[in-house]
Amino acid sequence: SSLDAIAEFVARPSPTGRWRLKRGLGASGRGQRTVAAGSLAQTDRGWLARSLRLGAVYVEPAIDIERELAVYGWARRDGVTLTGVRGQTVDARGSFVRCGRIEWSSLGEHARPLGEAAERVGEALVRAGYFGPFGIDGYLHRSPGGALRLRALSEINARYCMGWDERDGF
Repeated sequence: SSLDAIAEFVARPSPTGRWRLKRGLGASGRGQRTVAAGSLAQTDRGWLARSLRLGAVYVEPAIDIERELAVYGWARRDGVTLTGVRGQTVDARGSFVRCGRIEWSSLGEHARPLGEAAERVGEALVRAGYFGPFGIDGYLHRSPGGALRLRALSEINARYCMGWDERDGF
């Protein structure tokens, strides 16, 4: 929550050589800035100073996302039903462009943990008293060593999501 604390943190090595600075409540790549590990440029300091007036800035390793994913479902009193998985297309800044239904089988070894994450979220929503449509976002990314890894849960959406269609129900 202070420019000096952030500057000290990003001076440390990052697992990927870069850090991502994120304003709270940003979406679709907005309110984010990627900086090299090390000292901050003057333009980065200016961006941080303006951002900190709005609230805390989050710092995380900048990763190379290979594929954005979403799982949709229904949270009902009698349980959770998953209705489909989507592959999302985003631009270079991470802004949403479109999504389309994909087959679970196209995810290979990543299908099971992604589905399990969606089921856990749906069950938690039911326990919290929410009933209705929901979705989770996740992604496949490259580790610094080049291995393809799954982040099964990066966001929860307790609502209809972009790409929801008649096959998911209304």
